[in-house]
Amino acid sequence: MCFERIERALRLARKINYQAELVVAHIEAVLDRYNGEDPLWLSIKLMELLEEYKLGNPTKYAALAEKAAIIAESSQDWDKARNYWEIKAEWHRIDKNSQKRHAALILVAETYVKEAEDCLTKHPQPYLKASDDLQKAFELFEVLKSQGTEEEKVAVKARSEEVRKLLSQYQKQTLNELITISSQFDISTEVELARTYVKGKKFQDAILTLALLGIPPKVSHLQQKVQETAWLSRFAPITISNEMGKVVERQSSNPDEAEKEIRFEMYRNAVFYQKLHAQAYIEPARYQINLEHSVQIKDLFSIVLYNPFVPPGREYQFAKGLYAGLTGDFITSTHILIPQIENSIRYLLRKQGALPSKIDIDKGIEHERDLNTTLFPRNYPQINSIFDEDTLFDLQGLLIEGSGSNLRNRMAHGLINDGEFNSPIMSYLWWVTLRLCCLPMLKHEQQVEESNPWVKFDGIFKDDPLFDDFVEDMDANRCELDAEVAAHEASLEENQSA
Repeated sequence: MCFERIERALRLARKINYQAELVVAHIEAVLDRYNGEDPLWLSIKLMELLEEYKLGNPTKYAALAEKAAIIAESSQDWDKARNYWEIKAEWHRIDKNSQKRHAALILVAETYVKEAEDCLTKHPQPYLKASDDLQKAFELFEVLKSQGTEEEKVAVKARSEEVRKLLSQYQKQTLNELITISSQFDISTEVELARTYVKGKKFQDAILTLALLGIPPKVSHLQQKVQETAWLSRFAPITISNEMGKVVERQSSNPDEAEKEIRFEMYRNAVFYQKLHAQAYIEPARYQINLEHSVQIKDLFSIVLYNPFVPPGREYQFAKGLYAGLTGDFITSTHILIPQIENSIRYLLRKQGALPSKIDIDKGIEHERDLNTTLFPRNYPQINSIFDEDTLFDLQGLLIEGSGSNLRNRMAHGLINDGEFNSPIMSYLWWVTLRLCCLPMLKHEQQVEESNPWVKFDGIFKDDPLFDDFVEDMDANRCELDAEVAAHEASLEENQSA
């Protein structure tokens, strides 16, 4: 509450240009009083506020941030230490001292290494957590190795290799922590295979391989499993509650609604398969790709440009959403990709001759239909020409069905808490989007404007000995797009700078 009042006071004072110096003086007095020994986060927030407006003495506060970072490290408060080192780096940037900024960012990376070592004795899944920390350290070192003097570049590059070797050792240990989802399932083999499928490949080949690592749960399989145990629901209909204990979905027990009852359970069971697939294949492969490639948003343009699933003018949003998910930022990827999927489906329906909107005659305005309407053949039969049965069912459960994950509706109404964005289901959503974007790339000698832009896959390519040859055949076509991708990227940068 204290910081919120100070922040509002400064923003108002700056906005009306009235006595902002009094607020700054108060902030500096608070920082002097704590002198780097703040037990909470007030000093961090206050220095970040000063940095935002470029107020205060950079030399003084860089030294104060360094002192606070050292104190935080001594108590193994790694998040706080990392924040202070980042603040120190920003003060040096404001002061135009690139050498000291570079040194401070190296210390940021080192906090991840230290945290990895620390969690080996404290965390319930030590090597999983340590590997995640080392991955972040490695990524930052990879960025920093191209900056600074030649001597600094050599030193950071050597440190990056050390961290990578340690990461490789820890990864082997994670198999003992990641392998089981329940007492009946051991996915250690799948985890290792997923890494192997993408390991050592060029980025574009690796990301395509990941997109093809599996298919959505088959409707026929889900239906069979549910029918085998359907009698149980007659005695105990299933209810679904949210984190507040409220019942948000209830299975019908009406004998006249048997089909609805079965689909309820099918959507519910599909969530298990989706999460399992994310843990067994998607996450290990995604992790391996990040380990081997320093990915940038521009690297995803070859997927989204001229893609039948990506409407013109939406390429950057798709690329940013795919990039965020690939790098583990599922809060960003989920919030970007779900609305874009919704818009893409309307776009494809229009190309099929449908009108996915509703005109309010009384008000004279036209409303766009959302996924709760457009994903059902009873409303738009053309949807069956766009998606195969399994993919359509997968999207329904993932995005809009209450007994499924229902991510579209839950996100739209702010019902997903922070922790849930780390769920495997968010990784699965990202992978589904990647798959929908990549499948059109596999349609050889077929026009983009055809009525059905998808290919039905009965299996996956993981066991296909000709898959690598197939990918090589695609290289020539991808090379032709490089010039167009570069031109598109240059125009985006020019627009942003303008």
